[in-house]
Amino acid sequence: MNPPFSNAAKHILHAWEIAPEGCEIISLCNWETIKNSYSSERRQLEEIIDNYGDDSVNLGKCFNTAERKTNVEVGLVRLFKPAVSSSFDYDGFYLNEDEEPQENGIIAHNEVRAIVNSYLAAVKCFERHQAIADEMNRYTSLVGYGSGFKFNVSYNKDVVSKEDFAKGMQRQCWEYVLQR
Repeated sequence: MNPPFSNAAKHILHAWEIAPEGCEIISLCNWETIKNSYSSERRQLEEIIDNYGDDSVNLGKCFNTAERKTNVEVGLVRLFKPAVSSSFDYDGFYLNEDEEPQENGIIAHNEVRAIVNSYLAAVKCFERHQAIADEMNRYTSLVGYGSGFKFNVSYNKDVVSKEDFAKGMQRQCWEYVLQR
């Protein structure tokens, strides 16, 4: 996002409010919006950045030579809205209602849709992993064996949470799209 600097906090807060779970919000703003929390909106934004931010950066006066000049320090805000629900309805993501198969029954390839489908399937797989651990705990706790089964997903030897996985996968998907 590149909202008007005069009310960037309001725009970023609105984006946060309407963003779906697992969404990343990246926005430019006046650096003062981040560092000078004189209003309730800015204090609310500061709290969200503290809890869900990822390396807000002062880009300096990068627009002082642009076509539409501004002589203020520009900030880059990155927020990740975590997925808090335990399940997600994936219906509708794999085929738009307005997409119909061609005469031969084949749907034209859409690379962006394929990337989205891969992302969604990977997150769904992560959720199945947790569901299996829950199922094992139900079966074993009945006979007193315990309910401490937990399956961890790791990447490069680091255990990752569902939120971290979804965030990393989303970032990688965007990098792939932008490189293409």
